[in-house]
Amino acid sequence: MKGKIETAVYVKDKTEREVRIKTLENELVAFLTSVEVGEEMIGAAKHFFDEEVDAVVHKNVLDLASDPMGARWTRCANCTARWGS
Repeated sequence: MKGKIETAVYVKDKTEREVRIKTLENELVAFLTSVEVGEEMIGAAKHFFDEEVDAVVHKNVLDLASDPMGARWTRCANCTARWGS
């Protein structure tokens, strides 16, 4: 499922990304409904799915220095700031 989540999340178009994520969530719910689990388990699975989407985004932002919009981040070593002039 994680590979599918990454594929859904890493699309530049926000609308397309949301559609893909929602489609995956709907597939998960359809599967759980077909194996006749209760509503409580479906709710827990949806929560877990949301957590996994967040985890994929955060992991890639930190590890790959990339966000879902394709922006690249650079790390700054020895950064300093001064207050005033």
